[in-house]
Amino acid sequence: MSKQYHVIDLVDDYLHDVLIAHDAEYVAAHCESCSVCAIALAEARQRVDAFAKLPPAEPSDRLIKRTLTKIVSVAVHRRRTS
Repeated sequence: MSKQYHVIDLVDDYLHDVLIAHDAEYVAAHCESCSVCAIALAEARQRVDAFAKLPPAEPSDRLIKRTLTKIVSVAVHRRRTS
């Protein structure tokens, strides 16, 4: 990553620990020296905290069945058109 770019689009990935180590280190360092990205990181942390406070939710059986049916239907269609 180049230091000339903001990392706003990466702060959520950074907080969810999905960046490779080098990129995570860059995001952390960049946010320490860039007030715009530091604010984006603070806002991302607020989102993470807000989601953590929500009660867990389970999908309905109907939603699970409809989703699985759609997945199978798309897979079959892809096999037929490939």
